[in-house]
Amino acid sequence: MIPKTVLFGVAIILVAYFYDPIVWRRLVRDLVPGGSWEERIARAWDQQIIQPQHRKKKIAVGINVNADLIVPGLALFEKLNLSPSGVKQDHSVLGSLTDLEEAFSLFFERGAGAERYYSDSRGFREILEAAEKLEKEQYFVGGNAALIALNAASRYPNVEFLLIGPSGPRVRDMVSHLPNIKIPPTSQRESDEIHLILEYAKGDVWGDTTAPIATRFITSHDVANSEMDSLDNFAAHIDSFKPDAVVFSGLHLLDGKDPDFISQRINKLLDELNQIPKTIPIHLELATMADRKLVTQLYTQVLGKVHSLGLNEQELSLITEVTSVDPTGLEVINGHPDIPSVSDILLGILRSKRKTTLTRVHFHCLTFHLIATRKGHWGNTQSAVAAGTRVAGMQACQDSTIITDKVELRVPKRAIAVSNSPNHPDLRQFQPDNPVLKWEISDIEFYFSPVLVCKKPIKTVGLGDAISGTGLVYSDFIS
Repeated sequence: MIPKTVLFGVAIILVAYFYDPIVWRRLVRDLVPGGSWEERIARAWDQQIIQPQHRKKKIAVGINVNADLIVPGLALFEKLNLSPSGVKQDHSVLGSLTDLEEAFSLFFERGAGAERYYSDSRGFREILEAAEKLEKEQYFVGGNAALIALNAASRYPNVEFLLIGPSGPRVRDMVSHLPNIKIPPTSQRESDEIHLILEYAKGDVWGDTTAPIATRFITSHDVANSEMDSLDNFAAHIDSFKPDAVVFSGLHLLDGKDPDFISQRINKLLDELNQIPKTIPIHLELATMADRKLVTQLYTQVLGKVHSLGLNEQELSLITEVTSVDPTGLEVINGHPDIPSVSDILLGILRSKRKTTLTRVHFHCLTFHLIATRKGHWGNTQSAVAAGTRVAGMQACQDSTIITDKVELRVPKRAIAVSNSPNHPDLRQFQPDNPVLKWEISDIEFYFSPVLVCKKPIKTVGLGDAISGTGLVYSDFIS
């Protein structure tokens, strides 16, 4: 005689299988012990991630908002009659198709995402016209601020988001299905700023180079965001909205601007930030930049005015080049950032900002995340880093949960060094049933979690924004 509870369990699984295969896979994954490392990590995340003690009800996000036109990069180059030149060279500002091809080729070879401003408005319009004639062109919500709000609002319908930034009719239409996103009247514009996203897949070939990973190159002739004209009313919006947290992004669009203009805008930003109550945590999300002087200004003037920082290996490497936080720089092994190297740099950043409000840094890359916090200032960080890494695989594969046969673990299945310093020779054993590792160096706490990398990503743009937004929602700000 089969127990009724067993029959009931089987019935639930069968119903799930026919109703929703994704729900069925998750049920089987959670009920069947053992399995692959990917299955065990996904199961551990589901069991160990908990909500923060103080749930956020309102989050204000600004200030870069645009519409993304996403196209296959190599197909666009063919449409533009561009051929591989063999020159792989970065340009902080793009002024021609030649500059575009050379900069694209450099980051294509590195397998690194990048964003560069296109200075010729007429030339950029011609590129857009060619892109819109491609069969696979698609418009999406774009801009770090808008993507953070969009992704978080869709996952957390009980949280209200105020989106501050130039929002044209296309953007407003694409977020209209989310009633928890509010756009103030001063942010509503008659036209959209368009950013062109040139995506490519792992294994794509351009000239003599094969792309090592799937990622993208971004370019735009964006006036409203690069001039940061939404900054002028930022603090006033915060004062009337009274959020539980503030997320700020878009400073990378100052890249290539006149030094005097950059200084003027940064001073305005500092003035706005100083008007926000210190009890409201401010998270700054960085994006790829080429202007070393701009990065230096942001590091010396802005980082000490925010509570939290989000960045990837591109920005972290540039910080080490323009500061003295870690003289050895960011070490990269087989195309991936070295975990103890990242740990040492995050430690250096927080130590250099010891007497400021900066108490949290969220580093994210393709294969792992590492959050460093000053002890006593943040809570629930273990869940925050796990939730951020979990959403990375879901977002890239465009799934509502982790489908383990569509993702793979790419960090080594071995003990992990916490630092390259001989003063901290400790190792942490990585286990799939407890994928979040914690260690402490002095008064800094570190939380590590691997990413289950999507094997065939459907969408690469906006991953960092989804990651940082999710991590912040799960974080408890103490002081």
